[in-house]
Amino acid sequence: MIVIFEDEYFTTLLPLVHMRAVYELRCGATTLLQKIIRTYPREKFGLHMRSYLAPTRKKLYSYPVNNFPEEDTLFINGRLLCNQKVKMAPAGREEMLLWGEDEIAAFRVHKENIAALRPLLNDVLRYQ
Repeated sequence: MIVIFEDEYFTTLLPLVHMRAVYELRCGATTLLQKIIRTYPREKFGLHMRSYLAPTRKKLYSYPVNNFPEEDTLFINGRLLCNQKVKMAPAGREEMLLWGEDEIAAFRVHKENIAALRPLLNDVLRYQ
């Protein structure tokens, strides 16, 4: 599974993202979310966003919103411009962390470690 998240640096894109998640911004003809989904066509997806956006996005998307999955998961920062040239390893392999420019780009967590890492994940995915 892949969870696309926005981190605390969403504020650098205000006011453009005041009423939308960072990965709903358009870059060319498609949104950042659509680019990530297109890069990983065989994966299941989930979304993580600011809590006040969640109620409307749950109606808009068929993906789980603001839920921690119970399976091996690749978390991708929604600000990442994802295309075939920057495709990361498929979900479900070894745990890893991709770091770029003083921020987390992506990380993979095995299902047995998600519960133990929940406090850390809450901190990484914090944007209230």
